[in-house]
Amino acid sequence: LESDRLTEDLTQALKNLAEQEDNEKACVLIDMDEMNAETIAIYLSEIVMNLLIEDGIDLNDRFQLSLIHNLRPAQRQALMTQIKMIESEIRLSTESEKIQR
Repeated sequence: LESDRLTEDLTQALKNLAEQEDNEKACVLIDMDEMNAETIAIYLSEIVMNLLIEDGIDLNDRFQLSLIHNLRPAQRQALMTQIKMIESEIRLSTESEKIQR
């Protein structure tokens, strides 16, 4: 199923980020332009709970998760100029199942 693949990929990406030592002050921006806000909230709740229960990883202790969507190009550019360093980008897409790093 597409949703299973998306959950697995996002779980692995967040787990990898959480295991990095130098991400204390990191903010993870999740671009959800093509997804429904309720759908992504369900995915994230499931992922956060599974990582806590199965792996003992509390994402809330590791970094801040922030959802962004429907940004105009000028808004996206302004956001990117405010971010000092972007190490990876996660773009959620229900059609392409694409996760970029």
